[in-house]
Amino acid sequence: MNLADRHKLASYIAELRHTEHNWGVMDCQLMTVYWVDKLLGTNYAKDIAHKYKDKKSAVVFAKRYLQAPEWLEKVGFEDITEQETIYKDGDVWLQNHGMYYTAWIVFKGLLYSVCVDTGLVNTTPEELSNGFGTDDPTTKFRMI
Repeated sequence: MNLADRHKLASYIAELRHTEHNWGVMDCQLMTVYWVDKLLGTNYAKDIAHKYKDKKSAVVFAKRYLQAPEWLEKVGFEDITEQETIYKDGDVWLQNHGMYYTAWIVFKGLLYSVCVDTGLVNTTPEELSNGFGTDDPTTKFRMI
């Protein structure tokens, strides 16, 4: 990721700091989609935003549309889970909860997501890799 894109990511995360979670408007998946749109100058969000209104309809939509790992690969990310141990700004981590994924964006050594009860949150890679006490596997992606 070049310096200009890092500035875009820093600005984007700063914009989100007072954002509340809202299914189908701003949630962890759409946070990632909006970031990809800013990074690439695309408008993938138009196909996803406002297509679901709660967790149940989000799961149904994702099953019919495209699961998060496949979507990331479609838009130019590659799975780096096995080959990469150093994580870079802009990497996307997906925590697999079985029926759905929680998406996180790496920036300055932290992972950021928009969570249901808290809005924008951050955590360390170590905390997420330890699964916050769960066994949910995490897959890591990087823009090619």
